[in-house]
Amino acid sequence: MLLRGPPGCGKSMLDAAFPSVTPDMPEETMVDSFSLYQLAHETRALTPLPPYRHPHHSASSMSLIGGGTVPKPGEVSLAHGGVLFLNEMAEF
Repeated sequence: MLLRGPPGCGKSMLDAAFPSVTPDMPEETMVDSFSLYQLAHETRALTPLPPYRHPHHSASSMSLIGGGTVPKPGEVSLAHGGVLFLNEMAEF
């Protein structure tokens, strides 16, 4: 989904509400998401609520896609089954 409009019209607020209105993740997706967070050494409860990721527009391509000398999942993978919010998309 692409949200477009002038500054201050509520795009970020609307996007922050997406996880609360999206349906719960199926059990298989929930376990996949939990596993990805374990690989990234980040905490996430084993919950059916979809993840919500919002990286800063200055994030490196490696932090978005993943990889590195010690490979780990990036923001795209961590948003699996949920919402990846790219605010100021042109900056990416």
